[in-house]
Amino acid sequence: SVPSALHGSLFLGPTLSKMEAVQRRALVIGCNYCNSFAPLQGCANDAWNIQCLLRQSLQYPESQVRSLIDFSDSTASPPKRRPTRENIIAELQWLTQSAKPGDNVLFYFSGYGAQQPESQTDGLYEGHLVPMDFADNFPEDIVHELRHCNTSAGSRLSPDSAQRAVQSGGYRLVPMSLITSALHSLPPTCKVTILLDCCQSSVVPLLRHSEARSLGPGPGPPLFKKLAPNVQEIPADAVSSAKIRLLNLPPLPGGHGLARQMVSPSSSPSSRSSTHASPHHMSSPASEAHPSPLEATQRHGNVARGGPSCKCYSFATCQNDQVCCELPIEGCVQGAGTWAFVKAVAACHFSVSLAQHSKATDSILQNLRRKYRWIQQTPVIQLSASANVEDTLIL
Repeated sequence: SVPSALHGSLFLGPTLSKMEAVQRRALVIGCNYCNSFAPLQGCANDAWNIQCLLRQSLQYPESQVRSLIDFSDSTASPPKRRPTRENIIAELQWLTQSAKPGDNVLFYFSGYGAQQPESQTDGLYEGHLVPMDFADNFPEDIVHELRHCNTSAGSRLSPDSAQRAVQSGGYRLVPMSLITSALHSLPPTCKVTILLDCCQSSVVPLLRHSEARSLGPGPGPPLFKKLAPNVQEIPADAVSSAKIRLLNLPPLPGGHGLARQMVSPSSSPSSRSSTHASPHHMSSPASEAHPSPLEATQRHGNVARGGPSCKCYSFATCQNDQVCCELPIEGCVQGAGTWAFVKAVAACHFSVSLAQHSKATDSILQNLRRKYRWIQQTPVIQLSASANVEDTLIL
């Protein structure tokens, strides 16, 4: 069936030649965390939205789209198609290491985002994507404590539990720095689209650690001071299936180096390692409350430039001080950010500039807020040095 976000569209993307089709590849990940203490419902639906956009509308060949999806207990994916940490890393390598000059590469993730201290001494944190097996190696009593920590801000594991969690191998997370390394390994003429529907996702580092530290504080570095999103409670009269995609994982002793002990894609230094911030965008008080995605990219601290030499467009569904949500939209639970992104692409007939897509996304989210007034999420776009907001949206 066609996702609701694509309903009413009578247009397909431009017909692809055999060569163009081979030059497109995508990795689509959706984590519902069905067997965890914090299950979600809409991430598999989000992944289906993106899959249909790529396969049906944009004519990606089946062999060029790989999906890792955590559906439900009743419809479990095969082991190699589940969004575990091991599978995500392996498929990220498939996505990037065999990419050729001129390829279009897309990475999509829907699920939880998390922040963990990189070091306990300097107070800096790193962003992570949360796979479905993030706590599968922990004893049941530690998982029970994590459940409490997730619902009580500032809570920590007991010293004994924290130590045993470290001995069990720590959290199974995918650090954002791994994505950075993958981007740096791509040929300069590649075009990359990253779309993340999870909280704290606008800290995707387009700069690597050494580059960010040499430049000093800037937008979107791999390491940052602890984020404190303004978590607005979902109203009591809201639907029970509405949830925010924020997972509070208490830090473990010794920082989070355990999750970084993994094979990462090879990387090469980039010739572009400068950080710029566009001037503040002048807006009316009305638009200040809910700035458009384009406005968000133009505000200091919301657009990163530099890092990989390829053209890279990184879309986050909310700012760092906000939380993204999933809720019933057009008949099923799905992420508001992904739904709006796909609907905007379809509304613009699948060929659109970043600026036009941003305006369409903003209009769609504004309409959604008429029903769910408590939604507070503004999409953010980060660009590499060779990319521009007037470029055509590359999918």
